[in-house]
Amino acid sequence: MIERDTPIRVVQCGIGAMGTEMLRLLTDDPGVTVVGAVDVDPETIGRDVGAITGGGDVGIEVADDLESVLEATEPDAVCLATADAAAEAMVADLLTCLRAGADVVSSNGGFFYPYRTHPVLARKVDRVARKNDASVLCTGLNPGFALDTLVVALTAVSESIDAIEASRTVDFSPYGAGVLEPGGFGLAPDEWTRRRDAGDLAGHESFPAQIRMIADGIGLDLDAVVQREFDPVVADEHRPVASEYPDIEAGEVAGFEQTYAGLVDGDPVVTLTLAAVVDPAASGLEGGDRIAIRGVPDTTVTTEAPFEPGPTTWATVVNALPNVSNADPGLKTMLDLPLPSASLGDMRKFLDPDR
Repeated sequence: MIERDTPIRVVQCGIGAMGTEMLRLLTDDPGVTVVGAVDVDPETIGRDVGAITGGGDVGIEVADDLESVLEATEPDAVCLATADAAAEAMVADLLTCLRAGADVVSSNGGFFYPYRTHPVLARKVDRVARKNDASVLCTGLNPGFALDTLVVALTAVSESIDAIEASRTVDFSPYGAGVLEPGGFGLAPDEWTRRRDAGDLAGHESFPAQIRMIADGIGLDLDAVVQREFDPVVADEHRPVASEYPDIEAGEVAGFEQTYAGLVDGDPVVTLTLAAVVDPAASGLEGGDRIAIRGVPDTTVTTEAPFEPGPTTWATVVNALPNVSNADPGLKTMLDLPLPSASLGDMRKFLDPDR
């Protein structure tokens, strides 16, 4: 590919923990020019982008109005890392970016495989993207790679597949209230169970979409996707939490184990499991990622340690930017794009100069 001469012009929307690291990766890349930044936090608004990423001032201050920044800067793309977990809330920002003609890469997992989970919204976003010659993708580590895209990629060596089982065991001790509280960390087991049964606890909500993506990626027709397990892991001892969230005490819920399965004729064919626990080793749980594909041939891949959720998520989002920028207009999923990879050195090496 002929290398593009000019850097890609990017706006970073959302300057929380995730957005700050995405902004750092963007500003460190000579093939990227950050032309604007947007956030809603009063303490962040007005700060210089360079100061936020640990460098000197660059003359670009964080603003509070996305539409105004897009109009003033006319970016090629927007990296979106807003706090709205709900797809419906996040889509408003997506549409604002697309109507400005900007490509979008978002870390929002709720819209990761939207044609299956939010078909009406997905068609609307796709129409707006095509009308404005823009492309959009929502991705990250999980969902986006570890328990879906990587699984599909590993099936490339398979003649036939009888079943797929993939799992992650992750230490959640670094997380704060935004992650731990919805999962019921620190509750008494009876209260955790009551809230689970009432539908008030949020486990890993992307499992159904991930299973559907894997099935679609290999041409498998599922009869149903069901939750098979969602149970608490109770601490036997004090377990410290690295954030401001209260430590987990003995007898309190230190995390959960959750399993979903895609069924064919009542049998599980695609099974995904997450153990999200503060100090999983203390519960006898070995950390890491494992993908097992039973068929011809049998294939098993394991990691010595799990993909670290934070760094791997912001890297996955930023690394997706060239594939999204090069794509035909419309709403994309990871199945629609070329093999994901790092974009080392200068992002211009990976950008189509004709797009």
